[in-house]
Amino acid sequence: MAELQDTALTAAGSRIASGVNDAPSAASDTILRQKKLKETIGLARAATERREWQEAALLWQQVLEQSPGHAPAYVGAGNALRESGQYEAAEQILSVAAAAFPDHVHIALARGWTANARRDWPAAIGRWEDVCTRFPHQRQLYRGMAQALREANRADELNMFLLAAQARLAPEIAIADAGQKLDALFEIARLRADWPRVRNCAEQILARDGEANASVAAGALCQALWHLGEYQAAEAAALHALSADPGLMEALVILSRAATERGDGESVLSCYQKIAALKPNVPHWPFKRIELLNWLGRVDELLRETQALLERWPDNAMLPIYLRHCGPAAALAPVPVTPGQPADTYDPDARQQAELQLLFERAPSVLPGSRTGIVEDFGADLIIAGPPGPDTAILVFAGSGDDVSIPFPIFDCYLVPLAVTPIYLRDFNRLRYMTGIRSLGGGYQQTIDWLRRVLRDRGVTRVCTLGNCVGGFGAIRYGIDLDAACIVTMNTPTYCPADEVRTTGQDTLFMRKRLLSELPADLADMKLFMQSRSTNARIEVFYDDDKAPDRGHAERLGDIPGVRLHPGPGREDRKLLRGIALTNDNFCQWLADLFAIEIQPAGLP
Repeated sequence: MAELQDTALTAAGSRIASGVNDAPSAASDTILRQKKLKETIGLARAATERREWQEAALLWQQVLEQSPGHAPAYVGAGNALRESGQYEAAEQILSVAAAAFPDHVHIALARGWTANARRDWPAAIGRWEDVCTRFPHQRQLYRGMAQALREANRADELNMFLLAAQARLAPEIAIADAGQKLDALFEIARLRADWPRVRNCAEQILARDGEANASVAAGALCQALWHLGEYQAAEAAALHALSADPGLMEALVILSRAATERGDGESVLSCYQKIAALKPNVPHWPFKRIELLNWLGRVDELLRETQALLERWPDNAMLPIYLRHCGPAAALAPVPVTPGQPADTYDPDARQQAELQLLFERAPSVLPGSRTGIVEDFGADLIIAGPPGPDTAILVFAGSGDDVSIPFPIFDCYLVPLAVTPIYLRDFNRLRYMTGIRSLGGGYQQTIDWLRRVLRDRGVTRVCTLGNCVGGFGAIRYGIDLDAACIVTMNTPTYCPADEVRTTGQDTLFMRKRLLSELPADLADMKLFMQSRSTNARIEVFYDDDKAPDRGHAERLGDIPGVRLHPGPGREDRKLLRGIALTNDNFCQWLADLFAIEIQPAGLP
């Protein structure tokens, strides 16, 4: 369906401003035009009710072309454009409407919701204040203003506003009939995020109006049950609501959360796909989908969908941020992450830009005769650095970001001077390396056998491992099975405690749930594995001491023979190895001492 054209909007606005009447004089033509206008309005309303937003926008445009003075058509077109994600077009048509109809309440409300949708909170607050001054009895304004103040982090103003809103609505509630009183109490409960009362009111409204006529209440009930911790009931309510209204956004969002709760990636992907279809011009949901494809290790789909997003939204500022954390898709970022490029290549956050640039600049110079550093290949789950020769190898296991909090090429610069063969590993299965490296046969034992052959063929007699975050699982397990001399982990989760799940982010929650759903529970507990095996390895466990979860995971291994705990002050972003590198004037020497590896004299390969 074609988008609303700017020229048509401008022409419609000009006709309103000039007062030109294009209607033909003949009475029969007037009747026909009125009949056609009525039919088009009916089609536009029907498309709006079906949430066919692009079709609705086009039909409301046709209404405006037939009758430029029809104010509700501006409201319909503006709302349809907003709901389909065409925020600039919505702003344009509603600005024309506001100039032509300055006292039209629904135009004012539509402009407020459009500012909310754009997350332009200063503009939104200003618009809702204007509505509050001129149309104080419009209950929509309370919800719109509350959302804007809440999202703008203006808590004091929000509390004052809610108190004022409740006081203003109190007289109306006192004289209202039972139905009106219930609607008002429901609105106030939603404003205050009073979930027990939201649930109670929503259930009464659904009983009164029926599910087909109370989609707002059905969506609010799903949300209330979720916030009250009744997750199964919330999912059941969402499924029930969608049977009456398949396009109910709130219910789809609750379903996606419930599927995340179970670690059910296929269901989450399906929810994201349905939401994206409802909001075809909003990139957030397709971005969430590629993020999830990365968590699932579905590399081919990830690359295919990422390429499509780059073609559709080449200038979207959020896409590079998603790509940085999407493993193989990072190679498709508009500016590839390569050492030596400007710092903003690595991360738009100023602190990380500066840190990574500093680490690259401080890395040892490559001396004549030394091996060259590695070249990044985001699609590779195995990178072996340098020719055969050193009798020591370090297996470096990437964390969930497919690096060790330092991009592989920068980290490798600090290993070049060491008499060691680095082997860099990534887990595209996203199961803490428990199911092996995908390119090496797809199974754990096949991967171990392959690594043993490579190490033997290269003359390696001493193995060390290093794992960042979930990569620490691989560092410990592979290290023990490969008879490693030294195993090093950084902020590694060592099991999946049930009481910690709710305090984690969505990515961590999903990955843990998926791990537990696809692997036996004992494989998710590193302590059980370590107690079942004997090893002579020196196991160095580094962790952020000021973060209780990280401390708990590390201390859980404290009584295992060979384990030494290294508490540190920690970092806000939990990039522990990067913090160690930044606080050591000679990080290369620190690594050499940690792994007991010599620094090669200049000129030796």
